[in-house]
Amino acid sequence: MNLQFFRCAVPALVLCWARVCAAQQNPDGQLPVTSFREPYLFLIRDPIVHDDLGLNARQRQTVRALNDELDGPLWAMRNQSAERIVETTREATATAKARLSSILARDQQQRLDQVELWTLGTRAFVLGDLPERLKLSEEQRQKIREVVSKTDASIDELGKKLQSGGSRESVEKEARSLRTDEQKQILAVLTRRQQQQWIALLGKRIEVARLGRVQFKAPELRGNGPWINSAPLALEQLKGKVVALHFYAFG
Repeated sequence: MNLQFFRCAVPALVLCWARVCAAQQNPDGQLPVTSFREPYLFLIRDPIVHDDLGLNARQRQTVRALNDELDGPLWAMRNQSAERIVETTREATATAKARLSSILARDQQQRLDQVELWTLGTRAFVLGDLPERLKLSEEQRQKIREVVSKTDASIDELGKKLQSGGSRESVEKEARSLRTDEQKQILAVLTRRQQQQWIALLGKRIEVARLGRVQFKAPELRGNGPWINSAPLALEQLKGKVVALHFYAFG
């Protein structure tokens, strides 16, 4: 077992919209990043995104180091309040964007913004600065909020249906239909010029369904208890070794 890195859904779940996560599982270690309210921290560690951005070897190494650094705060927020989780996520995202501005070229930064918009989908119209960039009127914003709210309520019902034993295939089909209808309704609210601006902001398509196979660095084994047959070691020193860990989880 590789102790240095492993797939983990725990940090993702606390960042995820509960209504969508209820209907989307990650059976193969693939996280449902299109369901996350704040997907940026997951996109910057996704190998598919790295390839799409055309990162060179040095950039990949630097981005990997940045992600390792951010893993600490992400792990630490697992048992925090919802408010603290949001605050920590925003702080980590701001840190990542500031650091990446000196790592990525201008066109790579622009492409990363496009990938984030693709990942957010129609939720981008109620999150972030997209409404300002498209210069939406208050009337348009209100109509879009109503469309999104109605769709979310329907997705909630699908989640309950799945949890009560409904067919996953049927639920996913209904969810896709709801999202398609939502997109059509939102586009109908936009002027032709705004539609063109939206398309331009998206850039070339990326297959968001392939995203989400990301990794987080395992936290170091820290504690007051003694180690048997060894002095305390860092994870880097445990590669290739078998370690038996006894612990008591509570809280």
